Amino acid sequence: MSNDGSDIVEFEFCEFGFDRWNPVQSRCVPFFTQDCNLILSSSTATGKTAVAEAVFGYELSKGADVAYASPLKAINDEKFRKWSAHPTFSEFPKCVLSSENHPEKEALLNSRMVISTVESLAVQCRQNAEWIGSLHALVLDEAHLIGDESRGGSCEEMLMSFTEINPACRIVLLSGTMANSREIASWMKSLNGKSTRYVFSDWRPVELVKNVIALKHFYQDVEKEVSRLAKSLGEEEKTLVFVHSRKFGEMLCKGLNKKGIQCGFYHAGLTEKMKRRLVDDFKSEWSGIRLMICTSSLGAGVDL
Repeated sequence: MSNDGSDIVEFEFCEFGFDRWNPVQSRCVPFFTQDCNLILSSSTATGKTAVAEAVFGYELSKGADVAYASPLKAINDEKFRKWSAHPTFSEFPKCVLSSENHPEKEALLNSRMVISTVESLAVQCRQNAEWIGSLHALVLDEAHLIGDESRGGSCEEMLMSFTEINPACRIVLLSGTMANSREIASWMKSLNGKSTRYVFSDWRPVELVKNVIALKHFYQDVEKEVSRLAKSLGEEEKTLVFVHSRKFGEMLCKGLNKKGIQCGFYHAGLTEKMKRRLVDDFKSEWSGIRLMICTSSLGAGVDL
């Protein structure tokens, strides 16, 4: 292992687009092939999805089936597109479960990878769906929602019902902010009796810099600060600006575009096609969009 905690990738069961594990992933490597639960709590952009892919790759190589659950349909759609083109996972039959997608029983039984919203998986558990018993690994992303007042109950219900149906299945929880992760680890062990590994890290690939700006005239001052920021960006630099409401985001984006600063606005009201196009334009080095105004919907698991 290098001085920064990273290590060369050596894993025969899954292909990755990088050649070194970062410090967070390196701590998880011993658990990829262990019959244990895993809870990973680390910052955004620390490669938590690669940890899920390593677990999936190992289980699929043994002929087992796997499932991925998250609270947002947008995250699931992104994972489905990614894994459908992935060199390791593209060949495996997949199903997407959501309020809009209801695969037939036969399709679920024949799938090797099921990608579901938490609520849709909870419904399948209540119905004691046969396909759940064939799973060897379940990954729950954005797992901090277990403690959320509005949606935590659905996550808890799903996990309790799931482990009652299939106590042999490994459970992997991924979260960027899980303050009570040690308590959750103890709870997870009580659900299926498996040894539960806990990895917490505050390591970040890029230093987080916080600035506090006092605003006298809110809209005018914010627009002025964002305009100044946009003009100071280098040709290859890109910036996300999160806003508290769609109305304010629309005002800010419109004001900046009038000043000749090309920006996009990502929010929950866009169609999935429009969201994908906006994200693709932002990620592209050929696009003129270097500044993205966005609501919190972009921060919930969308890969940039």
